[in-house]
Amino acid sequence: MGFVINTNVSNHLTTQHLNNYSRNMDASIVSLSSGKKINSAGDFLEGEAIANNFLVQSSALNASLTTMKNGLGLADNAGKALRNSELMLQSMRELAIKSSNGTYLPRTGAALYSKATASFNVTGGSPGTFATGTIALTNATEGLNASGSLSFSGAHAGANASTAITISGAVDGVNASNTLTISDAVDGTAAVGRIQINGGTAGGGNTIDSILLGGVNILTSAVAHTGNNNSTANNVAAAISATGYTASTSGSTVLLTSTTKDESQNGTTLNTSISGNFSASTTNVSGAINASQTTINSLTIDGNSVLSGAPLSITGGTSAIATAIRGAFSSGGHSVSGSGSNVTITSNIKDSSENGHVISLGMTNNAGATASSNESGLSLTGGVTVSQTTINNLSIDGTNVLVGAPLSITGGTNTIATAIRNAFSSSGHTVSGSGSNISITSNTRDSGHNDDSVVLTMSNSSGATATSNADPGDSLTLTGGYTPTTTTINSVTVAGINGGNNLIDGSGSVTVTGDNNAIATAVAARLQGHSEFSSVYVSGGSNITFVSSTKETAQNGNAISVNTSHGSGASVATGTGGSLAGGDDTSTNTISAITVNGVNILAGNVSHNGGNSGTATAVKNAINSNSANSGYSAENSGTSTITITASDKDTSDNGYVIAMTRLSNGVALNEVTQGSTTNMSGGLTPTTNAFTKVEVNGQQITTNVIAHTGNNTAAAAAIAADINATNSGPRNYTATSSGSTVNIFSDTIAYWEDNDKSLKVFTQGDATHDNDNSSSIMDGSVRLDGGAVVYINNEIKDIIREVDDQLLNAKHNKQNLFTGNSLTFYSGIKAQNSMTAPVYTYTALDSDTLDLTVNAASTSISYIDNRINEVRNVKSQYAAFYNRIENEIDYIADALLQNSQTLSNIVDTDMAIETSRLVKYQFLEDAALSMYMQTRTQKRDVMRLYFDQSKVEGQGKFYF
Repeated sequence: MGFVINTNVSNHLTTQHLNNYSRNMDASIVSLSSGKKINSAGDFLEGEAIANNFLVQSSALNASLTTMKNGLGLADNAGKALRNSELMLQSMRELAIKSSNGTYLPRTGAALYSKATASFNVTGGSPGTFATGTIALTNATEGLNASGSLSFSGAHAGANASTAITISGAVDGVNASNTLTISDAVDGTAAVGRIQINGGTAGGGNTIDSILLGGVNILTSAVAHTGNNNSTANNVAAAISATGYTASTSGSTVLLTSTTKDESQNGTTLNTSISGNFSASTTNVSGAINASQTTINSLTIDGNSVLSGAPLSITGGTSAIATAIRGAFSSGGHSVSGSGSNVTITSNIKDSSENGHVISLGMTNNAGATASSNESGLSLTGGVTVSQTTINNLSIDGTNVLVGAPLSITGGTNTIATAIRNAFSSSGHTVSGSGSNISITSNTRDSGHNDDSVVLTMSNSSGATATSNADPGDSLTLTGGYTPTTTTINSVTVAGINGGNNLIDGSGSVTVTGDNNAIATAVAARLQGHSEFSSVYVSGGSNITFVSSTKETAQNGNAISVNTSHGSGASVATGTGGSLAGGDDTSTNTISAITVNGVNILAGNVSHNGGNSGTATAVKNAINSNSANSGYSAENSGTSTITITASDKDTSDNGYVIAMTRLSNGVALNEVTQGSTTNMSGGLTPTTNAFTKVEVNGQQITTNVIAHTGNNTAAAAAIAADINATNSGPRNYTATSSGSTVNIFSDTIAYWEDNDKSLKVFTQGDATHDNDNSSSIMDGSVRLDGGAVVYINNEIKDIIREVDDQLLNAKHNKQNLFTGNSLTFYSGIKAQNSMTAPVYTYTALDSDTLDLTVNAASTSISYIDNRINEVRNVKSQYAAFYNRIENEIDYIADALLQNSQTLSNIVDTDMAIETSRLVKYQFLEDAALSMYMQTRTQKRDVMRLYFDQSKVEGQGKFYF
């Protein structure tokens, strides 16, 4: 057998077995200790997954069991509510039966019933109507005046030639300036001490005896408390006398203020001595700040002094120093301004050479905070040299128009333009404008002025150079001039008028300089005064309209002519004539008859010159003037329609035909004709509109026919009075009226016998009412008091409230049970099974049907039986639901038990098997440990053998 010494393979193998046995023994100990097979991630992986699945199933089954128990509770609550309600309905049924056989005690005497009632409204009817008919007139005309017009075109009013010069480039200049700002100096603050008066009452020796300022009493005499802290403070302030201090008050506080600003006063003590029941707190003098003491040694601009009286001694802050500098400033070339701590220095001339002149201020501090300024590097800036311009000449078409040229101008573009406008002088032109603009306009409207050249010559002395758009070479000219048109209108004629001669009055012609509107206005003014025209007027600016003074068609087509000649101007005016049109003759109408049923209702012929409306009015007046004889009257309705009305209210005129006859007199303009007609209709005799009878259950309760007089209220009162006067037989009735309403009442005991009896109202003619004869009934007779039934009825009312409350408010987990809600319960591992509770919508009991004072007991009993059957049906549904829930609970419990058993087989430890495994691995571990110890000595034994051999052979020493 071979040996190696570098790698102890045997030792490795035994170590591996030893570790494996130790792990197995540890797992057995854990399993025995926990009672479970699976204790770590590596234990029985497949079994753990199966166990987890069973645990999930058990959890789902437990949730389903809880849900089903909830459903069981719902079914139990519903069953209790339904059982209680059924018992109460049974009690109600017993009461109804007792009321029918009269055995229920105690009886309370004879019953009192209200009367049965019914009502209807009288809604319409008339006291008779007049028959009416209409006839319309057509084709007659009022006539129209012929009219026509002439127009002018092409003339021009003329325009003045003009142009505009714009000055640019020149500037007004800017004065160089800068601002010197004083900073850091302070005005100082006076020291203040305070005495606060607190509490106290008037009298009783309550006084402030002394006030010590720096140990010295400053109170001239003791001050008594007035009962008011504020007034006491005022008295204390008045009694203080302290050199260098003044006393004042703020509410109940006395203020001691130093008259000097001296920090050495800070800390001066302030104490009081007081008698009585009030107190005064003090605050030592504090808050003083010394004022700055500054000497202003110099102020120079470009090295030149501008401060008179220097040096200046100033006590105070920045504003005081700046004010002193502004007051002492003296310079012929500069001015000073500013406020507060600022001193603004400005050059008196507008010249850029002033820029850069250095401003230097010399100051020395004597006491207090040291004043400083921004004078370091400060100089005048912003100066711009003003333009100096000479205006040599302004010429229009070569002629100078400036007075006093050349003009020397100092300033910018506006100043130059103003000077030019002021010096402008030309008899043929005017000047205007503003700012840097100069507008030049010719005084005459003449196109010959166009292209007149405008030239402005200027030279610059200093500053920015002024230029314009009229410089030599700019070619500026006058433009826009236009010579007005001068036109002579030689004649205006209208055929057939004035013998076809010229209508222009006076000289017979009109000469006008101007545009088309001016020509039309001038000519129209000369065409007035001709009787053949009602008017001649200007329309549309350049049109002249002629309106004939007569209404006839003969003038239509008469030509309107105008003759013009051109005088001068760039445009030529032309006149365009037209012709008269639109004239129409006036109708000459004569009507010989208006017949109703063939009878003429006119006393004689009716003549009218004009249109349909006027003719209709003339006919109406003629009918009315003969109304006493004809029995008819007339009114206009619309512009050309006549309404004819019979004088009697009856039906005899209904259907009568209305017609018109025009006189056959041979006049061509007798143009009126008969238009649409409406024959007589609508006549009604008053006695035909009436209420013939009123019936209750087929029994007539009226005696007379009640005619409608046209007043609904009066008709209702008459019907009620007739009912009251009628003895209608076995059952009698009374009535009242209110407005147009008729109220009918039972008048025969027992009143309740009239409940549900029909009410019918009969009419003739146009009398109307709102009673529905097919459904209207007497109603409302109820037991008011007395009788055993009233007692029973009250008991039933109480039970109705209890049943409604029981079922309408029955709940499970805040969910209403009987209001139509659908409640579903789910079970199973995946909630795959569902059971829905019965859905029931309870409606409240009908108290009217159950009212035994109105209805027969049999009606109420039938209604109660139906409701009991309804409740029983729902009870049976809930019983079935309860059984299904119980079965599901049993199934779930059995499934849970099986799940638990299976889970135990997977995860629970078999103690006998696991104990034997533990003993097994203990023996194996001991054996492995013994082998391990033996393999550890193998390498040492080999080396010792080698060492011993080396010694024998004399190889020397060997150490290990």
